[in-house]
Amino acid sequence: MEQLNTKYFGEISYGTEDCISFPDGLFGFEQEKKFLLLPFTEGEDSLFCLQSISTEDLAFVVINPFAFVSDYNPMPSSEDIKELQANNDGELEFFVICVMRDTIETSSANLKCPILINPQKKLAKQVILDDPQYTFRHFFQSFSINNKEG
Repeated sequence: MEQLNTKYFGEISYGTEDCISFPDGLFGFEQEKKFLLLPFTEGEDSLFCLQSISTEDLAFVVINPFAFVSDYNPMPSSEDIKELQANNDGELEFFVICVMRDTIETSSANLKCPILINPQKKLAKQVILDDPQYTFRHFFQSFSINNKEG
């Protein structure tokens, strides 16, 4: 097990098998290739921290967009799917980076550039969707919230 000081969780232990590899890095952070996807709350499947392995102060708040945006329908290219060694986009997990502000109404998510993860291969890629309905700053107040009945 490896030790890592994180931005939000202090020191944690992780195994190399937990690392997600971004061969191209993230937009603006191309040198960052390895991350951990850590839930903010155990058992929660909507809100996560994408923590860099090499830079302890670099962590992104990411959400599962399908839990918040009822009509989100990203269409990754066949090339993106192939790069992630998946057969189709159904084998991928989707996350979007959030910018958290003082209030939820002023916080936003980048629906234009989702992060695609192949959980089986531990491979990931951030893509730019060729769809004008998705923006870089989609404010939470404008989300069509999915109401999950448990």
